[in-house]
Amino acid sequence: MARGGARPGAGRKVGAIQKVTREARAKAAATGLLPHEFLLAVSRGEMVDDHKPSFEERLDAAKAAAPYYAPKLSSIEASGPDGGPIPHRVEVEFVDGSDDS
Repeated sequence: MARGGARPGAGRKVGAIQKVTREARAKAAATGLLPHEFLLAVSRGEMVDDHKPSFEERLDAAKAAAPYYAPKLSSIEASGPDGGPIPHRVEVEFVDGSDDS
């Protein structure tokens, strides 16, 4: 009798949304602002609940919103042809240090 391994039809279906995620999206939509929209509003210095954000709050909001718009450079993998190392060439030229010209 076979044990373990993948079984046809088992597991979570591709593209399925968890119940918690669905509820969180519904609540965010009801407020009118998604998290990244809220962070952008704060970083722009817009009034939020009758509060004008300070520079420190604006800076923190901008840092938190950044991953929504640009990936971190460390998460981008660079490779050369066929997934190998990036080819590079170093040329060294020796010159005579004397000034006989």
